[in-house]
Amino acid sequence: MPAKSKAQQKFMGMVHASQKGEMKPKGAVSKAAKSMTKKSATDFASTKHKGLPEKLKEGVGKGEPIFFYYVLEPEDHTSKISDLVHGLHVIQFGKQMGEGKFENDKGIVGKIYGYYMDEEEAKESAKELVKGLHEAASTLEIKKHEVSTALQKKIDELQKKAEEHLRLAKKEPENGERHHDEAQAVLARIKVLRKKHKMVEGSKKEIIPLEETEK
Repeated sequence: MPAKSKAQQKFMGMVHASQKGEMKPKGAVSKAAKSMTKKSATDFASTKHKGLPEKLKEGVGKGEPIFFYYVLEPEDHTSKISDLVHGLHVIQFGKQMGEGKFENDKGIVGKIYGYYMDEEEAKESAKELVKGLHEAASTLEIKKHEVSTALQKKIDELQKKAEEHLRLAKKEPENGERHHDEAQAVLARIKVLRKKHKMVEGSKKEIIPLEETEK
C-alpha cells in the first residue's frame, strides 16, 4: 500500500532502513520495524514523493480506509483479541505515530506491542501473544497442582507418624516423654507444610479456554 504523504513515506523509509540494518531504530520506528513485514514496509517506503502532500490535512481522506492497525500488549491470558487490536485512520496515525501510545474514544488504551498494515495480520499477532500467555499460565497452574498434591501427601504421611508416636507414648510409658517430643516435632513440621499448602491453593487461578479470548 502506498504512503499517503511525504511524512508517512519518510517514516516508513526509516522503518525499512531499520529492517535492513542500515540505521538504529528508536521509538515508534523500532516498534514498527519489529512488527511490520518487510514487504509492507517496502511498499510504503518505495512510494514516490511526487504528488504527495507534506502531511495529510484534517479535512482530507474521509473516504480513505483505516489501514494502520496496532496491537496492545495483553495484561494476561484472559485478554480478549478484540480488546487488543485497534485500527487507526491514516490521519490519526500521522498525528500520533511518534508518541508510542495511541488514543481512541476511550482515551489512552495501553502499551503498544506493534503496528501492522493488515487487520488479519494484527489479529494473528494478538492471538499468538495471548496464546503464549495462556500456555505459560496453564503450565504454572499444573505446577501449582503438583506442588499442592506433593505437600498434601507429605502432610498425610507426617500426620500418621505423629499419631503413631502418640500411640506408642501410651503403649510404652517408659518412653512416653520421648514419643511425645517426637510427636510435637512432627506436628510443628505439619503446621509449616499446611501453611505452604494453603498459600499454593490460594494462588490457584482458573484458566479460561483459549477460544474464549477470541470472542
